[in-house]
Amino acid sequence: MKYEEKLSTKKNVDTVTIGKKKHTTSANYIEMLEREIWRLNSERDAACHMLHEDVVQLLVAAKNYLHEIEHVECNQVDNTVERIESLISNAFQKIIEIHQQVSNPPFDLFGLDGALEELVDNTRKFSKILVTINEIDPAINQIEDYQKLIIYKVFKELIRNSLQHAKAKSINAQLSLEPNIVLIHYQDDGVGFYNSNRFWRTGLVQIESLLGNYNGKMYIETSPGTGFRFNGQMQIATKNAKN
Repeated sequence: MKYEEKLSTKKNVDTVTIGKKKHTTSANYIEMLEREIWRLNSERDAACHMLHEDVVQLLVAAKNYLHEIEHVECNQVDNTVERIESLISNAFQKIIEIHQQVSNPPFDLFGLDGALEELVDNTRKFSKILVTINEIDPAINQIEDYQKLIIYKVFKELIRNSLQHAKAKSINAQLSLEPNIVLIHYQDDGVGFYNSNRFWRTGLVQIESLLGNYNGKMYIETSPGTGFRFNGQMQIATKNAKN
């Protein structure tokens, strides 16, 4: 049974699908470029917002405590120092998050499987959410680097949505290969939402753009209180095939 047929047999589920697109004209490539520019600008704006609203505020608070420490009672100095250390530590963590948000993983060193494992490990380390991902076929590293980056960004946006909006406690993800196609399965046990484009967060809009630019499809199953399930697919090209 084909992948599309498996998904279409599910009952009473609203799905959203990206239709196949053939990018063979200059207008198509211009549209792809405009989408990519929009996505990069969105990432930059989000990083700038986090830098200003989170990092700067933490450092300002630490600075204020530091200026007041000479006026603190002797028995309160240790507590004040602990607060300063905590604020600076949190600022460092925010800077790391910003770096991860705007930088691309070194696929030539770790491969896509290694980059995704690091993403999952960092998510476990810096949040209370339980994240599990299946063992990834090393053959995934034979696809083109730009497609590795798309897959990585899809996973990153899905995890970010689960952390920031879904209030999820657990995430389960799978990445698998079929001939010329990569399949992405993802679900969380969060609050869910009404399955309409009107309720999509920026991350889902970016995923739609990323997959849609490469003849991709995405299917979403969700409703308030039922969690979130995502199935996506994208046509892939291997380096060997290109050569």
